[in-house]
Amino acid sequence: MKRILAFLLAFLTLSLINVNPASAEALPGDILKMPMPGAPAIALPGETIEIQPQEGVDITEITIVSVMNGPYKLEILEKGNTIKAKIPENVVPDVYFLQVKSNKGEVIIPNGVWVLKEYPKVLRIAHLSDTHVTSGTKFGYVCGEYFQRDIKKIQELCDGGLIVPLHSYVATDSAYTYWSMDDRVDVIISTGDVVDTAGDSKGYKMLFDIISRAAATGRPTIIVKGNHDDPPNYYPKLIGPTDYYLTIGKFLIIALNSHGDEAHPYMDQLEWMEKVLEEHPDKIPIVIVHHPYWYSAPQGWIGGRIEGFTAFDDKDWANLTQYVGYYWIGGPEKTTEDIARRFLQDVEKYNIKLVMSGHIHHDKLHIYVDKNGNEHWFVTLTSTGAPDKETNPASKPDYSPTWYGSNIVEIDENGNVRLPAVEEMFGTLFNDF
Repeated sequence: MKRILAFLLAFLTLSLINVNPASAEALPGDILKMPMPGAPAIALPGETIEIQPQEGVDITEITIVSVMNGPYKLEILEKGNTIKAKIPENVVPDVYFLQVKSNKGEVIIPNGVWVLKEYPKVLRIAHLSDTHVTSGTKFGYVCGEYFQRDIKKIQELCDGGLIVPLHSYVATDSAYTYWSMDDRVDVIISTGDVVDTAGDSKGYKMLFDIISRAAATGRPTIIVKGNHDDPPNYYPKLIGPTDYYLTIGKFLIIALNSHGDEAHPYMDQLEWMEKVLEEHPDKIPIVIVHHPYWYSAPQGWIGGRIEGFTAFDDKDWANLTQYVGYYWIGGPEKTTEDIARRFLQDVEKYNIKLVMSGHIHHDKLHIYVDKNGNEHWFVTLTSTGAPDKETNPASKPDYSPTWYGSNIVEIDENGNVRLPAVEEMFGTLFNDF
């Protein structure tokens, strides 16, 4: 009931609080590096959060407010390249808008601070990807179980039924609204291609509004950049940094930028990731990166278990390369094989339990079991918002249909991963879900 009330109040609140970047005197990324709408600060009441201002920005006042709670003024404990500010002891756990006053202007950042009552023992994630929000035209057509990109084909299949033209913005807003109201999840994580065109400033502002409404209902959002967000001109101004990390109690979330045509992180990013992992040895690592690591498995292209190998052994690695995606390994010439191998070595060395991706507009699951018996789950999601995917029915006999999708991913404090909705619906993990 509280969440429904919050959702209804969100529209009133957002009309009273000027969070519209189009009319603000400064954009969030003009003032802050972090936190940002796609990368919140996370803490318990009484804890300290870190705020990273842009160069030349002097922050003078920090306040948090939500639909139901606040405002609360945060005490600034320390200034410099990283500002430390204390969350008051009496703050009610909620997702807060962060209001920052500075010498360069004032901004209000939706989803700026997520205050929890306690850190979760099981992190329950609503996985979204490839929302492809656009201010232009991007439609798919839905009729019951049918999905087509061509209006004539959907008319043939629908046989007089209701045809729904689904714009990428509507599909994305619907997904965010659904998971904002669903108490089976704690947080929304979106794995890239948040807009369809990197230069579409209106598209980013549309997504900014979606994030604002989710935050107003009390649901936080964490986002990593995709290739359609490249080059990152508007992305860091309105959504967040391209590489960063967050901690949620026992869990460490590392966001890696896999760039545009390159389709993989660079070596210096992996070195940065290793440093972060070294600094957080007691955490359960989760990596979010847009381009998926694996292409296939011994069971076929749809995914499966890959086991009995280690990336530290030359012969094992030679066998593993047949399953690694061209995005990471550098095509048939394997021009970036060193990066692909280094990442999998990091997965083993630091026991990275979960890697979440998107990009291919299709669901896949790979479970890599290293020679020590540790499982590492690579979860790839279909497109949440774009109609650029295989139709239902499929266009060719050997093709597999897809759908507008999202999923629940759970990981506990021991690193055990589950896809509960997939298990419940299909009874097996390795299928075309």
